[in-house]
Amino acid sequence: MPTESYNKVAKLYTNKFFNELTKKPFDCKILKAFAKKITPKQHIVDLGCGPGHITKYIYDHNIQITGLDVSEKMVEIARELNPEIDFITGDLNSLKFKPNSIDGFIAFYSLIHIDRKNIHTILKSCFNALKPSGKLLISLHKGKGDIYIEEFLGEKVSVKTTLYEELEMENMLCNIGFEIEFIKTREPLDFEFQAEKIYIQCKK
Repeated sequence: MPTESYNKVAKLYTNKFFNELTKKPFDCKILKAFAKKITPKQHIVDLGCGPGHITKYIYDHNIQITGLDVSEKMVEIARELNPEIDFITGDLNSLKFKPNSIDGFIAFYSLIHIDRKNIHTILKSCFNALKPSGKLLISLHKGKGDIYIEEFLGEKVSVKTTLYEELEMENMLCNIGFEIEFIKTREPLDFEFQAEKIYIQCKK
């Protein structure tokens, strides 16, 4: 989703989704397990953090985490709702982290808005930025091709959602050099985008 579309729906998105984890026990289980493998001194980055609800969930498990989003409005809201957490504006297509400097990345439903032709470059940037044994946790919508949306939350937007199959993403991650720790799926909940969900955790 382009920056202007994110900015346009930032408040509406926050109102609808900021508390969504209370209705997503499967997601919470995966996030909690991820947090348990991170020590308080390690540093995690939430890529495409939106209003910061995933960031806050990890932070509440005594983890040092930074939220990053391309939308200035989303970052502004995230800072207001979570003043104790560091949030920055940044583009996933041009990550600027130093090599071997980050202990883990989370990308929950943010890579779906990246052009398929660019996804390898972003995942490679994550790999390079991770410290040895650093972890990457991503979630995606399962399927093939792209879906185009011109209306979201009652607003006119320009949104392209890229769908992935497990094998496609597994092969890409392994070719980059990641070691897959698990791949899990679940059916969509009634309030979500109606596609099966994919969760992949891997390490450098």
